[in-house]
Amino acid sequence: MTIHGFREVKIEMNLSAVTLPKIGGLETFKGFSLAAPIAGILASLVVIGFIIWPKFGAIGELKSSNVDLESRAASLEAKVGVLSTLDSNVLEKQLAASEALLPSQKDVFVLIRQIENSASATGILLDKIDVVPGSINESESGTSEILSAPPSNAVSGLDANLIPNSPKVQVRLSITSSYSSLLNFLSKMYSDARVINIEDLAVSSSGSGESEVRSAFSIDAFWQPLPVDLGSIEKPVQGLSDAEVQLLSNVEQKGVSSEATAPEVPLGRPDLFAPF
Repeated sequence: MTIHGFREVKIEMNLSAVTLPKIGGLETFKGFSLAAPIAGILASLVVIGFIIWPKFGAIGELKSSNVDLESRAASLEAKVGVLSTLDSNVLEKQLAASEALLPSQKDVFVLIRQIENSASATGILLDKIDVVPGSINESESGTSEILSAPPSNAVSGLDANLIPNSPKVQVRLSITSSYSSLLNFLSKMYSDARVINIEDLAVSSSGSGESEVRSAFSIDAFWQPLPVDLGSIEKPVQGLSDAEVQLLSNVEQKGVSSEATAPEVPLGRPDLFAPF
């Protein structure tokens, strides 16, 4: 084909053979396109770590707290059931009996009167009665520091394991009597309601040739101040044992903590100071 004298030139292009220059920013653009999903995933992890996971912990604590509250409510219901079965009249009598066993005050003059009554009933002569000043001046809230704890087998009335922590009033006696009257006096003191302990017993013959003896000993009378603060409302009720109930019953009915029985005389003799 000829246009205005020019020849027709046939141009053929092989596009597959054409080499295009590489665009250097394509990989960078793809990396930027993945940044948004990655940031979203990281933000989700942050939300889970700081917001959702603590909620799971709080839910677990609430479940544990609910279990604890259920157990406490059950114990309170059991305590209410026990208290509802108690008789107020019986409790008042037991409280009065326990006050007689272990007074809430020193009651020194009551103790001296008890000693005088026991001496009059058993026929002994009181030569001297001295109250240890340290036991009189003892604090209402503390125990005596100058007096030793009583032996576990010599305390009348209550369980001796509970007595060493209780304060006490100490009275020292000097008496003159027969040997049998001395035994009766000791039995009478131990049979009375108040918890006592007799220590440092020294017995000697009067030298008159009769069965008259002179004795010197000390009497520890225990007491316990009433608690100032009430215990927790959730503290379970501790019931009395059969021995404790029987002990309080003896005090209520007879005014004594135990039956008056004289101790066994060693060597089988009724009177150690009687002449052969």
